Amino acid sequence: MIAGSIGTQGISFVSNLLLAWLLSPVAFGLMATVKVVIQGLRMFSDVGIGPSIVQHKRGEEPAFLNTAWTIQAIRGVGLWLGTCVLAVPAARFYGQPELAYLLPVCGLTAVVAGLNSPALFSLNRRLDLRTLTLMNLGVQFVATVAMTILAWLTGSVWALVGGWFVTALATLVMSHTVVKQHRVWFAWDRAAAHDLFKFGRWIFLSTMVTFLAGQLDRLMLPRLLPEESAAATFGVYALSYSMVLMLTGIASELSGRVMHPVLAEHARRDPAAMEGKVLRARRLILTLAAFAVVSVVMGAPVLFGHLYPDAYGPAAWMAQLLALPVWFSILQISADRAALVMGDSRALAISNIAKLAMTCAAAVGGYMIAGVGGFIGGMALGTLAGHIVIQSSLARHGIGIVRQDVGFTAVAVGVGALGGLVPRAATGAWSDAPPLVWLLGAAVPVLGGLGVWALLRVRSELWRR
Repeated sequence: MIAGSIGTQGISFVSNLLLAWLLSPVAFGLMATVKVVIQGLRMFSDVGIGPSIVQHKRGEEPAFLNTAWTIQAIRGVGLWLGTCVLAVPAARFYGQPELAYLLPVCGLTAVVAGLNSPALFSLNRRLDLRTLTLMNLGVQFVATVAMTILAWLTGSVWALVGGWFVTALATLVMSHTVVKQHRVWFAWDRAAAHDLFKFGRWIFLSTMVTFLAGQLDRLMLPRLLPEESAAATFGVYALSYSMVLMLTGIASELSGRVMHPVLAEHARRDPAAMEGKVLRARRLILTLAAFAVVSVVMGAPVLFGHLYPDAYGPAAWMAQLLALPVWFSILQISADRAALVMGDSRALAISNIAKLAMTCAAAVGGYMIAGVGGFIGGMALGTLAGHIVIQSSLARHGIGIVRQDVGFTAVAVGVGALGGLVPRAATGAWSDAPPLVWLLGAAVPVLGGLGVWALLRVRSELWRR
């Protein structure tokens, strides 16, 4: 699983670097706005189907799977139609006429995703991580090749759109051909539908709010930025954010694909031992995440200051600041799976409502005070607010995670701040990337020491009976 995640992130890094040299920041900015809709549609097409299949006792029955797939397919079509309706208003709202035709085209990926086989969720339920990892690597490699060729031929945003379509179609084909499972077809089992909707009602609300809270920066920032530089600045921001998510992706993958099904199994067998299982699983995930976050803080100036074109230079400090809200997000992802397997999907909805409300107020206020940097600080406050709700929910179930959160946050933020500030303070390069020798001179001892610490902790957790 970890090796596959490293491979996935490696492909992402190469893809982003190649595309940065072939496309302008404006193309990334335009596609980032489009991605808000695409990612939202993919989230909405689930409606809690995946978690339901993973945790439900009937999750392997054909009638249950057929009903889940039918609901998913209908939802995908409805969301595409909704995108068509919103395309023109969105183009006018953002002042980008291209969105009027890009959004309906990209919205078709929701229809494609709605037809994905539920076998993808069954693999999670069975902890067949090898098959999932190989499928993801194959899909990502094909999409990267397609995007690179299209970018070289067109030099436009259509290269990125094409990559998303290749990803969606490849996932659809592989989900129905690679996994040997009951072939799904349209069906309706009333009992299965009742259970799916009952479990998914809070998931549905949580998903909508998650989309708004998680994508709020990409919804609001283009409107807040000065019109003459909005597209380019937003494109740099989007690329920096993708780099942060790329380097922290292993922790997120472990939380979503490993922790959830493992805890679901323990909840079915021995719910009284859940606290120990949750804390142990999070120790592994947060150790890797702390190392990844510090790597982002120390690696961003090297990447964007010395490997990327000059136009992407500001992405260095943006990525360093974005590491903070992403860290709080990992804290929440590694905890909310526990609430989910215990049937408290309501907590996820409340958590995301709190995150949305706080982010709206804090991000806008932060932008008015300190520009993009203040905006990112407001995002961090919003994410933290959502996580506090999850902490309270788990406490009611007898699972205390506050001490663990504080300890790992002290390590990640403390070491990250030290490693990020020392090279800038030593050279006075507060706005531009410091010289490479100073960056590497600080990164090698800090990341080396932290890496040894992380390795020893991971080894201890994996060897513990």
